[in-house]
Amino acid sequence: MESLPLFPLGTVLLPGVRLPLRVFEPRYVAMVGHLERSDEPVFGVVAIRRGHEVGVATPQLFDVGCSASLDAVVRHEGHLLIEANLERRFRIESVHEQRAPYLVADVTWLDEPGDAGTEDLAREARQGFVDFLDAVGGRADLLPDDPDLLAASILDGLGLPLPEQQALLEAGDAAERLRAVRRLCRREAALAETLGVRNAAVTPSTRLNPN
Repeated sequence: MESLPLFPLGTVLLPGVRLPLRVFEPRYVAMVGHLERSDEPVFGVVAIRRGHEVGVATPQLFDVGCSASLDAVVRHEGHLLIEANLERRFRIESVHEQRAPYLVADVTWLDEPGDAGTEDLAREARQGFVDFLDAVGGRADLLPDDPDLLAASILDGLGLPLPEQQALLEAGDAAERLRAVRRLCRREAALAETLGVRNAAVTPSTRLNPN
């Protein structure tokens, strides 16, 4: 079991995504300072089940998150702009509020069995998303080839409730995530056809906006 500094967010992030964050709250500025001094600048990103990213009260977190490797830090007008790469899923075993100025979690790493067979699954997931876009009157100019980025981009475009996004993170490896987004695309397309939804605002993206 390992310990990770935690950065709770109001969104679900999948492995493979490059994450920009704007850091201004003192406890997270302290966390970034710790990471800059560390030989392994890795922290955990986890979605908030209930509560807020900022404030005194500790939010209630989902059990599964994703590690992030700090890549760059820029200091700008009293806050930090950081870039991190999302890498491995973990399960939170316990959260500690007193070990540091920020939250620290004891985590167990979750296996990523591999990406065997993802080429066909990626093609099917991409086509499923195109069919969904046709159903709602949306369009995507460009979807990534990387299986993890493709799953993340489709998830971003579907606009699902947070618990369903979290379920996708917990689904398993890249192949399982692609199967899951393929099923979700079919479900959402069928729902849109049933409800007669058209001209929906669908803007899938692999670039996440700063918090």
